[in-house]
Amino acid sequence: MKKKHREFVLLTVLLCVTRLSDIYTTFVVTPDLVRETNPIVSMFGQGWTWLIGVQIVLVSSIVLLNYLSIFKSRPDHPSQSGLSLRKFATRYYLGREQHWVNLVFRLPYRWNVFVRAFGYTLPRVLIVVGLMVSVSSLLLSVSQTYANYYPPLPAFYAVIAAIALLVYYRFFQLEYNAYRK
Repeated sequence: MKKKHREFVLLTVLLCVTRLSDIYTTFVVTPDLVRETNPIVSMFGQGWTWLIGVQIVLVSSIVLLNYLSIFKSRPDHPSQSGLSLRKFATRYYLGREQHWVNLVFRLPYRWNVFVRAFGYTLPRVLIVVGLMVSVSSLLLSVSQTYANYYPPLPAFYAVIAAIALLVYYRFFQLEYNAYRK
């Protein structure tokens, strides 16, 4: 199997397994969803049917985005040579040099770059988040000590944001390396 096919299959399988694991461990810890911290449940008061439906739509969308990123999009790097990583990233993503913070708070100016950036980032982040949530839920179900020191929700979301930023940064490093060749 080619490298791209292996990458796509591996990411798809891991994404599905970690999402299913998250659902299963959530059911073990809180079958009635009273202690669920997922915003879909905690803020909107939705139940299992809604939660599973949203997961199916989310995973399907991310698998499609990943597919497009791997098989259908082409790198469209800036034509200028010798750019630094920061200058490359802002020109590639935003179409012109801007402050690097805009990479986080703005969407790319071209659909192809959106597909490449989010098709790379989202599956990897959700796989890691799925593993974290599954392990945390399992620990909650078997360890009273862990339950007593369960991290506060803002800390959990901060870790997720940090992971997302690291994966996102890795995307730009890979694109920059391809640009330099």
